[in-house]
Amino acid sequence: MIYVAGLPLYFFLRFLALGRYAFGGYGFVDPIIGPLAFVSPKERIFTALSHLYLYLRKTIYPVDLSPDYSFNQIPIVSNIFLSWRSVIGLFFLLVLICVFYKSKRGDIKFAIILFLAPYLVISNIFFITTGTMAERWWYFPSIGLTMLAAISLELLVSKFKYLKRYIYGLGIVILAWYSFIISGQNKVWLNDQNLFVYASEKSPNSAWTRTNVAEGFFLSGNVEKAKAEIMAALSISDEYPSALYVLAQIHWKEGKFGEAEDVLNNALKFDIYDRNKRSFNRSLALINLDVGNNKQALFYMREAVKWPTTGDLDKTMKIDNALLAKIGEYADREVNSYSQEEIQELGQLIKILRGF
Repeated sequence: MIYVAGLPLYFFLRFLALGRYAFGGYGFVDPIIGPLAFVSPKERIFTALSHLYLYLRKTIYPVDLSPDYSFNQIPIVSNIFLSWRSVIGLFFLLVLICVFYKSKRGDIKFAIILFLAPYLVISNIFFITTGTMAERWWYFPSIGLTMLAAISLELLVSKFKYLKRYIYGLGIVILAWYSFIISGQNKVWLNDQNLFVYASEKSPNSAWTRTNVAEGFFLSGNVEKAKAEIMAALSISDEYPSALYVLAQIHWKEGKFGEAEDVLNNALKFDIYDRNKRSFNRSLALINLDVGNNKQALFYMREAVKWPTTGDLDKTMKIDNALLAKIGEYADREVNSYSQEEIQELGQLIKILRGF
C-alpha cells in the first residue's frame, strides 16, 4: 500500500492545475469532437479497446503524442478481428482480469482496480465523454499502471538480486529520456497557436484541430493560411458548423458579404444540436447591418436572442440586448440617412463585435 501514498498529493496538484474541471467535464458532446457518442455500443467497445492499446503504447514509447484525437483521426472499429490494436487491447484487459482473480496480494488487486476503474470512465464504453481520446485522461489510470510496474520490478529484483544494478541503470536512462520528451512537449502548451499548429501536424485528419488552426491564422491576420486550413477542415467534414463559421468570417473580411451570409446559413442548417444558433444569427445580423440591410439585420438579431448563450452569460446578454436595441433604432432607416456620427458609431460597433 506504500505506492498509494502519493495519491492525495496527486489529487491536490490536479485541483490546483484544473480547478473545477479537475474531477468532471463541463462541456458538451459534439459529433466532431466526440463521435463515439453517435455510434453503436459494439463500435464504442471495439474502439475503446484500440484506444487502450494506444494508451499503453504511448506510455511506454511516447514519441508521437498529440493534443487531439477527434473525428476521423482514430477510425471507429466496427469489427474487432479487423483491428489488431483492439485485439491487443482486449488481450491486455483479459490478462489483468485473470491476474486480479488469481493473485493473493492486496496491493496488486488495488493497483488493477486503480487502473481499470478510471479507464472504464474515460473509455466511452459506459460514460460518454466530450472527446474520443485524450492523453491527459490517462494520468489517473496510469497511477495504477505505474503501481503494477513498480510491484513487478520489486518482485523481479527480490528474486534476481544480480539484476538490481541493471534495472536501476535502465530506469535512470528511461527517466532521462522521458524528461527530454516532457520538456519538448511543454513548449507545445505555451499558447493556443503553438498548441493547434502542433496538433494539426500530429493529427492531420482532425477537422476540429484544422478549424482551430485556421481560426488562429485568421485572428493573426494571415488570411491565406487560414483559407488553406479551413478548406482542409471542410474536406474532412463539410458539415462542421464551426469550420463553416470560420469560412464565413474569411468571406466577410474579404468583402464577400453574399458568400459569407450563404455559408452562415449553411452553418445554421448543420447546427442540428443548436449549440451555435445565437452566435451564427448574431453574425448574420452584423453582416446585414454592415451592408445597410437593417430590416434583415433586425430579423436575425431577434432570432439570435431566442437561443441559449455560451461563455459569460451576463456579458453576452448585455451585449446582445444592446445590439438588438441599436439595430431596432435603425431598422426603418435608409442607408444614406445616417449622420456622420451614426455612421462612425455603427462602424465601430460592427468592428468590435465581428472581431476584425
